[in-house]
Amino acid sequence: MKNFIIFQVALSAGIYHLHGQEAAPGSAADRARASDRGLRVAALDTSPSVAAQSLQPAPKLPGDAEYGEQIVLARRANFEPWSFSTDAEYYFTDNVALASAGELQDYYLRTGAQARYTNRIAGNWFANAALDGHTLLHEEFDVLDFLLIKADASAMYRVPWLADTFLSAGYSGYWISEADLTTESFQNHAATLSAQKIWKPARAMQIIAGASAEYALASDPTPPQRHEYSAYLGYKLKLSDSLSLATSYRAALYDYPTYDRQDWNHVIVLGASYDLTSWARVSLSASSAWNRSSVEFFDYDNLVSGLSLSLYLEF
Repeated sequence: MKNFIIFQVALSAGIYHLHGQEAAPGSAADRARASDRGLRVAALDTSPSVAAQSLQPAPKLPGDAEYGEQIVLARRANFEPWSFSTDAEYYFTDNVALASAGELQDYYLRTGAQARYTNRIAGNWFANAALDGHTLLHEEFDVLDFLLIKADASAMYRVPWLADTFLSAGYSGYWISEADLTTESFQNHAATLSAQKIWKPARAMQIIAGASAEYALASDPTPPQRHEYSAYLGYKLKLSDSLSLATSYRAALYDYPTYDRQDWNHVIVLGASYDLTSWARVSLSASSAWNRSSVEFFDYDNLVSGLSLSLYLEF
């Protein structure tokens, strides 16, 4: 029972996004989604419009996990296929257990690191791979602490007749620990499909929309396994070279075949970030999540707000 409770929080809150598609973006803050990879691919294009472009991460927000980390194209001589990041984030949540009644407040620290590789295979085909690990440590309810390790691999196709449009298919797997951060609580393997479109209506603006599906192939234990189908919309405005604002909305259907349970999950995120240097960023964010399930016990609302510091390296 303890395993199931911890998994439910990680999975529904978005820690697992692992994929998540999580309920409370702040609690997950997992990156490595389609928009990041799509724009990294755009930077590899050899056409005149993007020939000398590379990437700089846009403000990282806790909600990035819900629809993909945002990226802003910037003129630069070379493209770096490898990227590494590390971050420390401190949040407040008004419903730490994602309960339908008797909500409990808590603060938690999330620390993590990620390595990612994106490069061309041939023509409009590209390869992506990512490895992510992070811990969640709560101030009061440490029974909900856990370590997450997640791996992704996919092939991406850039649709040549639709600028900044990408299709992706691949694999996603993750491992979640018990509160001791060492004992296994849950592992999952899934096939993933996604499509996304990016618009840049002005130099300082970016809009991204897309849809994704994650079909669970194997889980241990099996009962908490779920399939996910989601759509997302995000907007980012760069006010200056260092200051950016962003907002996003994500809607998802979670299907739990073992329990004959379906959840509709919604997340809205607002945030601001400031680049301290070219490789360090500080962010403030607030998010609201609400989940409506065919099993009333799993209905919940959740507010998350917090501060994060992120470091980046590309080569």
